[in-house]
Amino acid sequence: MVLFDNLTDFNALMVFSNGIQFQPHPDTLLKRDPRIYNSVHLAPRKPGILDLPVHEDMPVVNLVPGELITNLTYETVPQQDGKFVATPDLLKAAVFERHMSSGRVGVGILKGMHLANGAIASTVGHDSHNLIVVGDNDGDMLAAVDALEASSGGFVVVSRGKVLAQLPMPIAGLMSDLPLQEIISRQEALLTAFRSIGEYADGDPFVTLSFIALPVIPHVRITDMGVFHVTKMQFIQ
Repeated sequence: MVLFDNLTDFNALMVFSNGIQFQPHPDTLLKRDPRIYNSVHLAPRKPGILDLPVHEDMPVVNLVPGELITNLTYETVPQQDGKFVATPDLLKAAVFERHMSSGRVGVGILKGMHLANGAIASTVGHDSHNLIVVGDNDGDMLAAVDALEASSGGFVVVSRGKVLAQLPMPIAGLMSDLPLQEIISRQEALLTAFRSIGEYADGDPFVTLSFIALPVIPHVRITDMGVFHVTKMQFIQ
């Protein structure tokens, strides 16, 4: 708990942790708890881990401009050898369980964001905060997963196997310990990198990404256990 003297400059007056007031001192050392700084635990990626078998009508998660809700449609989608093939406008989305190395991966189809020859990924995914990746090809998606595993979380943009921009967030995969100005610079670089390979009319794509796996907001979400129909409270893929 932090007490501020105002809500404009945010000057901290007192900080409490575990009911004890923190007393700053020049010799105080803040410990780096390895459990907090090592929170991305992924199972080894197996061949075909992002494969999505296609049947006649596939559920598609449709982003709604200006909203956190999504709409569900059932569509005929591109395929090859019975597996979904993503396009710049019909993207593949995957959610990797990243806390217990369980190997669970849910894969679905996302519409409403455009990506060409690339992928974006994040370990900020309310409320479970698993690793979420969206892209138009498996290679870049897996490269993005590898990059976030190596940095212990954060945001990343990948294209043609190359990391274009990244913000490491090693504190629980949710926060950065970099200086403020560097965080701002990296955030700006992320958005610039995204715009070089994609389009999204609704602002910051990473904000939207953080809600794709939250299975309490209607109507459909993609989780590490599959595509979930929120209003029916059941998995549909």
